Amino acid sequence: MKLKGRRQNIFKKAMSLFGGYVVVLLVILFLLRLFEFFSSNVSQLLAADVSWKYYMTAFYFDLMYLLFLLPVLFVFFFMAYWQSERLAKIVTVTLFSLIVVGHAMLIHYFTTALNPLGADLFQYSMTEISQTVGAALTGSVIVTLLLAVVLVVLLFIFVPQKLKLPIKLTYGVLGAGLIVFLFVGIAPASPKPDFGSEYINESSANKSAYFYQEAFYYISGWEQTDKLPLFADFFLGYDGVSSNKVRNEFVYADEQNFPFLHVNSNEDALSAFMKKGEDPPDIVMIVVEGLGRAFSNEDAYLGSYTPFLDSLSHHSLYWENCLSTSGRTFSVLPSLLASLPFGEHGFAELGDAMPAHQSLIKLLKYNGYHSRFMYAGDSNFDNMRLFMERQACDEIIDKSDFGNGYDLLPGNASGFSWGYGDFELYRRFFQALDQQKDTTPSVNVLLTVATHSPFLVNNQAKYREQFEALLPELELNGQMESLCRNYQQQLETVLYMDDAMRSFFNDYRKRESFENTIFIITGDHRMPDIPMSTRIDRYHVPLIVYSPMIERPTKFSSVVAHFDVTPSLTEYLKNDFDFAMPELNCWLGAGLDTTVTFASRSTYPLMQTKTTISNMVSENYFLDSERLYLIGPNMTLIEDNNPEMFDRLNLNLMKFKNKNNQFIQEQRLYPDSLLTMFSINGETMN
Repeated sequence: MKLKGRRQNIFKKAMSLFGGYVVVLLVILFLLRLFEFFSSNVSQLLAADVSWKYYMTAFYFDLMYLLFLLPVLFVFFFMAYWQSERLAKIVTVTLFSLIVVGHAMLIHYFTTALNPLGADLFQYSMTEISQTVGAALTGSVIVTLLLAVVLVVLLFIFVPQKLKLPIKLTYGVLGAGLIVFLFVGIAPASPKPDFGSEYINESSANKSAYFYQEAFYYISGWEQTDKLPLFADFFLGYDGVSSNKVRNEFVYADEQNFPFLHVNSNEDALSAFMKKGEDPPDIVMIVVEGLGRAFSNEDAYLGSYTPFLDSLSHHSLYWENCLSTSGRTFSVLPSLLASLPFGEHGFAELGDAMPAHQSLIKLLKYNGYHSRFMYAGDSNFDNMRLFMERQACDEIIDKSDFGNGYDLLPGNASGFSWGYGDFELYRRFFQALDQQKDTTPSVNVLLTVATHSPFLVNNQAKYREQFEALLPELELNGQMESLCRNYQQQLETVLYMDDAMRSFFNDYRKRESFENTIFIITGDHRMPDIPMSTRIDRYHVPLIVYSPMIERPTKFSSVVAHFDVTPSLTEYLKNDFDFAMPELNCWLGAGLDTTVTFASRSTYPLMQTKTTISNMVSENYFLDSERLYLIGPNMTLIEDNNPEMFDRLNLNLMKFKNKNNQFIQEQRLYPDSLLTMFSINGETMN
């Protein structure tokens, strides 16, 4: 009896002390949520009629996260308390402090990157992570973090013993936590909130709960392979919406062995708008880091900060509704240059296991072109160098190859710099052109880095003045003007990028080859460091095809994607210059749609991060996990509660995932015979 009484006494004392730690943790989570409200500018963007609902939802998510943790934390606490109260205090202070610091860092990531950190963290190397963190860390952030750690530890050491909860209340809280742990999980199974924008919706989530849930599913591999219902193909067309033919409805040559190999049915979007030249044109493709339609050209809802590109588009073939294929840079080269499937974490992430494939670079090289890739940063990031090496690219130039006489972008407080600015990249490009010994036509791919965190550029004061002069001219409403001021530094780099583009074309016009060059300009994805308006906003980028050879400049409102660029270019060169091109390919796109009015006539899977393929555009619909939207002009979204259409798009996404999973398992795209046919000097280009 004495032993039983002693155990009960120990348990009660443990519960009493544990209750104090719970109160401190709850108060800190509440304060961190308040900090997040003000540091992320939520209050400026939140509509007044839903503000109370937003705050209640946010605190509810935080409470559910805390309740989920309590049973786990109590087990560790009580095991230590059984040994000694001192050990229990050490263990608890350590665990609770780590939880708080980790949560604060995830909040800081969200307020900086404007999207919650998920399992995509695990798809970056330590070098890539250190580069990204280095760009975000400043001296003030480091000092604030250290002070916060000290403060949190002191709070957990001295306060819990003064805030002991009534024992019955502690029992009740722990019991509620056990129910949440067993029956709800770390992220409540409730409908996604809708507060008017993607950014506001994501800000309401508990950032730790989001990260730990994503990490758990990633590490455990618990996500099951999607399977199509029996006879699904019988009632679904390729688009998964209807039996109507869509532009990228392909006839597959051997779907069982090569899931993406199909008969060429690409559309040549360029020939009808361009005069035919005598010699094959040079091609210069400029991929601008973070260039989104939200702040570029007509009807940009943040106003346009790209006056030169806006003017250039009037003399170009301009697609105002182009989609990148991911929310990060990792997919832009495989999609833009080869229209390739994603694989598990992005095609380039396959590394040395990348299967042999065809691409724009390889096919132009086969037809006599010199190829060049230039990146203003470290080309090992996202395996870009390895991917371009697999294209048998003649020259790969990144920041380590610039040499003397070029100025790096300004470093942040910790001294980190991504690489070189746009002016320097273009200057280095012209040097490379001048050094090219042969006179063969060339295909050039340039990827910029200046419009990236920490958003520091050379001569920034000039662009600050330009921003101050431009903002009143945009005539934005008060809320939107305030938002743009909050992200002024990001928009200053956009003005810098546009100024560098103007200088680039002014210099290029002096070159003899200018008249026979095709320029292609797009963004790798929309800059995520300014709040998104919708889920599709992160993919919405401009696509400009400019050339002195264009006879009929035209703006197209049809929806296209990076997947469509290589199919259109190869078809154009085949038709106008009799280039040898394969009759079978694995392109995911069918070529650029030249419909002038708004139309969406293709199916595109979209990969937001390296771990998630949960978005799809299929004709006029956009599928986002558990929600279906109708797409309108300028890529606006209206939620559509059509269960039949939702099911059909889900089946369509499953169909792509099944093909993609087959490719992942077999790592095979093209038969050897087709690769050998378009090899150089008898050697297959892997």
